[in-house]
Amino acid sequence: MPLPDANSPSVLAPSPLPAAFRGTQRPPLLTESLKQPLMLWWVAVLPQVVLLLINLRAFWIVSGEFQPWQREMAQRIFAFEVFLLIAAAAVALTLRLRRSVIPWALNWPLFAAPIFYLWLAMAQIGGTLIPASAAAWILPPEQLLYYQFAFIMPAIFYSGVRLACVDLHISRVQESGVVAGLLVGVPLVWFLALQLALTNVFWAVPASVFMVAGICSTALVLGAAARACVSGYVAVRRKGPLALAILSFLVGVAAPVGGLALNAKIPFPADFQGWGVIAMALANGCFLLLPNFRHPHLHRAVWFAQCAFFPFTLYFFVVFLPFLPLSIPAMIVAGAGFLILTPTVLFLLHGQRILDGFRDEIRDGSRLTPAILGALALAILPGICIAQAVVDRVVLRGAIDYIYSPDYRRVEHFAGSREAVRRSLERLRDSKAGLNLPFLSDFYNWAVFDNLVLPDDKMSAMHRAFFGRDLAPAADDRISIFGGQPRRGGLLRETRNIAPPPSDVALVELTTKIVPDGDCERTTLTLDMRNNSAAQSEFATQIELPEGVFVSGFWLKIGDETVPGRLFEKKTALWVYQMIRDRSRRDPGILIYSDPHTIDLRVFPFAAHEQRRVEIQFLYPAALHPALTIGDRSWRAAGEAPAIFLTLTNDGTSAASFTPQAAAQLPRAERTPYLHFIVDRSANSNLADDQIVRVMRETAAHFGAAKECAITLANYEFADLTHGLAPIEAITPAMLGGPSSLVPRGGFLADRAIRRVLLGYHDQLSRAAPGSPWLQRFPVMVLIHDPAVPLSFDDDLKLFARLAPDAAAFYVTAGGGKLEAHDFSGKSLATDARHVRDVALLRVGDAVAPCVLGEDRSQVVEFAASKAERTLSVLGNGAFRALAPTATIAPDTAYSHGVSLWQRYLAWIYNPSLGNSGLSDIVDLSRASGILVAATSYIVVEDKAQWKMLDLKQRQKLRNQAALEFEQVPEPTATLLALAGGAVILCRKRRRMECGAVSPPRSRAETDAEQEF
Repeated sequence: MPLPDANSPSVLAPSPLPAAFRGTQRPPLLTESLKQPLMLWWVAVLPQVVLLLINLRAFWIVSGEFQPWQREMAQRIFAFEVFLLIAAAAVALTLRLRRSVIPWALNWPLFAAPIFYLWLAMAQIGGTLIPASAAAWILPPEQLLYYQFAFIMPAIFYSGVRLACVDLHISRVQESGVVAGLLVGVPLVWFLALQLALTNVFWAVPASVFMVAGICSTALVLGAAARACVSGYVAVRRKGPLALAILSFLVGVAAPVGGLALNAKIPFPADFQGWGVIAMALANGCFLLLPNFRHPHLHRAVWFAQCAFFPFTLYFFVVFLPFLPLSIPAMIVAGAGFLILTPTVLFLLHGQRILDGFRDEIRDGSRLTPAILGALALAILPGICIAQAVVDRVVLRGAIDYIYSPDYRRVEHFAGSREAVRRSLERLRDSKAGLNLPFLSDFYNWAVFDNLVLPDDKMSAMHRAFFGRDLAPAADDRISIFGGQPRRGGLLRETRNIAPPPSDVALVELTTKIVPDGDCERTTLTLDMRNNSAAQSEFATQIELPEGVFVSGFWLKIGDETVPGRLFEKKTALWVYQMIRDRSRRDPGILIYSDPHTIDLRVFPFAAHEQRRVEIQFLYPAALHPALTIGDRSWRAAGEAPAIFLTLTNDGTSAASFTPQAAAQLPRAERTPYLHFIVDRSANSNLADDQIVRVMRETAAHFGAAKECAITLANYEFADLTHGLAPIEAITPAMLGGPSSLVPRGGFLADRAIRRVLLGYHDQLSRAAPGSPWLQRFPVMVLIHDPAVPLSFDDDLKLFARLAPDAAAFYVTAGGGKLEAHDFSGKSLATDARHVRDVALLRVGDAVAPCVLGEDRSQVVEFAASKAERTLSVLGNGAFRALAPTATIAPDTAYSHGVSLWQRYLAWIYNPSLGNSGLSDIVDLSRASGILVAATSYIVVEDKAQWKMLDLKQRQKLRNQAALEFEQVPEPTATLLALAGGAVILCRKRRRMECGAVSPPRSRAETDAEQEF
């Protein structure tokens, strides 16, 4: 259908000129609304406030590493930025009070001052302002430079448009010639100058000349482009709807499609290849093609649609705005580089169409209704983004809590919608595999996960839990008609790890120093290590230590200083260590638990044939006589006499430590097993109820002594069919299908079911009174499942096995087949062997706990809090009798605080619903006591910036869910902008070399980093 012409009664005629401009005088290009003082708040004040906050945080992080001359640089930048902020605010207030518009001449300082600020920022931030030790991952200079451009460019753009759109007293033909000459001539002159520069013709020209010429020429080109857009739109609009439709097609459809085609070859500043983006671009262009209809409802509908799509145009304008200074290099480097101006031109066209539509809307009516409708339309796309992020946050965080932070003591049922979880997981999967949109991706990541990530393996585990199958891979929505390279990044940017350095460092000497501490001892091991290779290497070893031995100190020698380690949350410390090791190559050391009896020690870097020193302090009861293994070396405390230590804590809990000799002398408790059947009720299980009962009875025959059982049905939810224990003979198929049964659906969370069983038994045993049948029983767990989906088990299942140590294995029968034995790490065992251990039952106060007999290492037995007198006794001949400890360690001692801390850690493991609030308490107690637990880490870093980042990252981690992780590698932003800044710095350095200038003194970290490079 052809568009109506200007004389059509269905189209509004162009607005008549004011009387003052009728005749020979040309009307102003910009409306009065764009000259109001309010514009200064939007383009110069608010962005400056945000930038000031960003810079304050950034420089606060690295301020501890500043040299005096670097501090002066930062102060100059802050002074200039504060001056810009105050000046813009003062001018805006003054003009507002005078009720006057922004004078045209005022745009000159508003244009020049921010440009000078950007020059200063590029010269200092892109040069030597950021210490080299912090620049690699803590505060990448290219990222900080991007923020300077992103928040300074709005003022430059606004003032540039105002300056370019000055009223000229020349003909339109002359104006068109000047504009075209600038748009074509300036890039051509730079192209020729670049060719001559390759012959060293300009080597003697000062770098400042190139800088000034580049700024002026870029301003001329951008000003010419802005004037061409505004004056061209005004001229075309007066030609009628057909001319306006042609312009709208060129700017709103052809140019964006061309830009996307170029983006497929050169993904700058991000990869925008996706059907969603091109569909939005085409829809936006189609609405811009429509004329201003005369019919009120039709006019309002078109204008409403144009307003609704304006955030799409505004988004790309904001994304590309910091890169406008690169427009001339882009035109020279790429033949179609002029398309970098497309978002700016489209923004100007779209904005003018909305302003024209608003004037038409209020021509014969009030302003209120159109203003409200316009605001509602503008809020649609942002509202959809925000609503989607809020829904995903609520749904995904609820599902994460249910899967990864359950309360095993409760019979939990998922209260949310599985379909909502599926949609959110699929949306997150598509986002991670799809477009990495600047600002929008960062917003989604912040809103949903607080700048952490949900790893792919955990996403798949959640999908298996709720739906019984893996999450399907995302479909590629790349625009194949444009070609280009495969997509390189996802929304949450789980990028690859850098290969770790080699580990060619050997332990050459081990010395010890023992200091008494009451009934305990503190032993400090000094490890001297040497790099035996000519390459930079990392020292990594494992230290095996028995239960009851705590790590209470860690020191790393850096240069001539021995730096004490500090305790941080484990995953935070490990992430920071890897970032420093892989990015900064500077002096970190870390000590973490890899399992309950092993700690990992890592130190980096070791230069060629360098020797370094580490000190580790251990705290333990004096008569425990522990043996430690450090790599291929060992150390043992003197003495082997049997010893028992009872440790009392302030919170009512207690612990008994036994040497192997003392544990061997304890009387064995007479106990019989009962079977706890865990039945698969997942969507993949095809087991019939009568088949399950048959398997139960056949399994009971394998365990001749087991006469009683308990039954739990499990998928991602759980149902206990027996309250207490029931005779195995009484189990019938009807019981499995009763009202308390589970509907088969989702996945089979076998390890979670095992934890529930072990913890439930522990609660029964720990409060068992003398004569209770629970003193004579222990569980043997049997999983009855369909073999369609293999089982998997987490590492912390071994900690739950301590709660019922009689059974060293659990059993699995798949599809009613052969019974298989597994240890609590999931490893297969010989089914015919006896996987039952002898235990003794101990009691402190009224709390009971088992102790394994026959172990070859010391043991610690933890007891729940008790209000009764805390004396130690052992079960023998049906009654508890007193057991005299070698020593009783009183509360308020260092070792007692360590015992209390470990029990808090175990309580957190046994009840993940405590979440990161419980973890935060453990970290605080670990720091206060100086004792390392498996949830914390001792770490040493080199400088204050790294310590600050540890604190910031730990707070970020602890205020979120435990299942969320840090990104693997922080990605730099705005690579081309960084290259432009680098070019400025190279020119600056070249001039220094020519003039013989002396560089200011640099820090050791900067010098070392340069040498490594």
